[in-house]
Amino acid sequence: MTSKIHQATSSAPEITKVLKASKNTPFTARIINTSVKPQGKMNVPTYDGQSDPARFLSAFHIGMQMFHFPAEDLDAAYCKLFVGRLTDAALQWFSRLEANSVDSYDVLTTAFLKHYSIHIQDGVSDADLYTLQQEPKESLRFFIDRFKSVASQIAVGDNAAVSALKNSLWHESPLKDKTKAIGAKKYASQPQAKATPAKEKSQEKDREPRQHYDSNLSPNYKGKQASNFQIDPPKPKRNKYIRPSEDTPSGEERPYCDHHKFYGHSTEQCRQLQEHLYNEYQSGLM
Repeated sequence: MTSKIHQATSSAPEITKVLKASKNTPFTARIINTSVKPQGKMNVPTYDGQSDPARFLSAFHIGMQMFHFPAEDLDAAYCKLFVGRLTDAALQWFSRLEANSVDSYDVLTTAFLKHYSIHIQDGVSDADLYTLQQEPKESLRFFIDRFKSVASQIAVGDNAAVSALKNSLWHESPLKDKTKAIGAKKYASQPQAKATPAKEKSQEKDREPRQHYDSNLSPNYKGKQASNFQIDPPKPKRNKYIRPSEDTPSGEERPYCDHHKFYGHSTEQCRQLQEHLYNEYQSGLM
């Protein structure tokens, strides 16, 4: 019992010191004495000192636009509500500022950005979009996600986006031809592309139907020549997406397509899958 009393007595000065420190504030009397009436809940995330301070500052300014304070109270309101969104290490940083050193919102935010400037991230620019490159073994879906992540952070038109996408694709990707076709289609829709020169009158127009046509009457007729003709059996139609293959690989390991569930080409080389993903990207489904 005596030891517990002694322990409580010896820790009393430390408790007093902590209580005194908790009451210290960097704000001046003007900020402290300005009454700020609550006007609703602020939908702004808190800041703990571990992320980009510039993004937090932008979110805070957007959130403050929902409130309306008298002009004479506005600066103090910004200061108090800003500190109210600080937590953990960020709140500890504020409490350690020199007493009576913050008399305006500009002073507060300047000190805030200087202290956490190490976390400020460089903004995305047009150069980041045009220097983006698909890796040789990178799946199309993963690359499209990377491309959209960068494109969504900058203001870029459709034509510029298609051009950047075409340049960033792996050189063996079939989507390069797809993007060229999109560009040609947009050009064909322009008035100057629709204008075509008048065609010269063709000699074929004056010819009779084929069953009555006599090559001896042709102006370019050079005499009858013997010709040999050979009738070949019709070739089966080729599916450009599905390559013929056996059910199981023989000899060396053959590439396998997860989309078609057979051997013959790899999933990364599957043109049908790539065109499907590209169409989803164009329609905004991805």
